[in-house]
Amino acid sequence: MTSDSDVPEHHNKIRDTTTQAILQARDIHGDVHIVVGSGSGSGSGSGAGPGGLDEGLEVEPVPVLGETECVEFVRNHLGGEAGVVTYVDVDGLLGINQVYGRGAGDLVLETCGRLVRQVCDGIGVVCRLRGDQYVIAEAGVRPDLHLRANQVLAAIRAHDWSTIAPDLHVSVTAASADRGYGEDLPTLILRAIMGVRMAKRHGKNRAGVAPHYLPELKGTPVERWDARVEEMSRYLSD
Repeated sequence: MTSDSDVPEHHNKIRDTTTQAILQARDIHGDVHIVVGSGSGSGSGSGAGPGGLDEGLEVEPVPVLGETECVEFVRNHLGGEAGVVTYVDVDGLLGINQVYGRGAGDLVLETCGRLVRQVCDGIGVVCRLRGDQYVIAEAGVRPDLHLRANQVLAAIRAHDWSTIAPDLHVSVTAASADRGYGEDLPTLILRAIMGVRMAKRHGKNRAGVAPHYLPELKGTPVERWDARVEEMSRYLSD
């Protein structure tokens, strides 16, 4: 496996691009800020209103990143230390777009981002990965590996989606993976992605279990790192 220190300098240059993307991020409707919780940052959602979202505190919107930028986003938070990544996939967004229109689908993604951010507020960081997926990164070791995935599912289920469209149902599937000794970040994220893929074989709207290992890759640390990012792209495109 590849440790963070094995990654050469040309990968570090991506950090500047990622930081710029985060600073310039705007939500899909052009708003500069998103209104979320005014609580203590415990992630408990204790200040949430009837619709499941806290109100009163302005924060920057969830940044939308590609695969490489997402890996660097997680790397900026975890570095070479232990941590947990939770991958969240919105179920059936294409169907929502077909029935209610693209505007409704965009609003669903915006709302999901707000809910996910509220769950990990003060605990970790979150980015949106390409389209309808979210990645949460938390530093340190967590006794209950599946806690965050279950919290996200609960927040999505509790939200009143009829405020977007009548009879609208939104669900997500999520899975968490904790970083093994010396594990590179693309592999960590990919294990969480695979946990969601395996969970969806049995249905949606559930928390999955990420595999502990993936087949090892050959090549230099850089080649293995890049190959894992390519695998992420392939599975996200399926």
